[in-house]
Amino acid sequence: MKKLITIFCIYNFLLFAQEPNWVKERPVSNRYFIGIGFADKNNKDYRAVAKAEALNDLASEISVTISSELIDIMVEYSGFSEEYARSEIRMSTREELDGYERVDDYNGKDFYWMYYRMSYKYFEGYAENAISLYDDYLYSDKNDLVGRLQLLLQG
Repeated sequence: MKKLITIFCIYNFLLFAQEPNWVKERPVSNRYFIGIGFADKNNKDYRAVAKAEALNDLASEISVTISSELIDIMVEYSGFSEEYARSEIRMSTREELDGYERVDDYNGKDFYWMYYRMSYKYFEGYAENAISLYDDYLYSDKNDLVGRLQLLLQG
């Protein structure tokens, strides 16, 4: 009987010590932006590095989503290059990132992993603000190039 209990305990330990699914395969969600990062545990600040990588991944996912929806408008009306507009969105997203939540972390043999997410709903207010600024842009004085560009950049 003791052998059976020991085997059961070892089985449970090995089962729960396995990598979580999100480490093996990136989750996909239609409700959340997802950021996953990892760091080599030989680095003394591996937790901070993993967090920074996860948040950078999260910001990249957000900027890709925002870019795909707004980049054509910015390029068409502002005259900026597409790559410049994408880099501005990426930089702005990374600097202003908040509203995220830590979902999980995994302390593997060689690497430490972190998983963050942010709800799409968090950005509804930002989207409404961007639409409002774009409307202001459309109805602004066509001769005021600087003012019009400021409206686009704020959006």
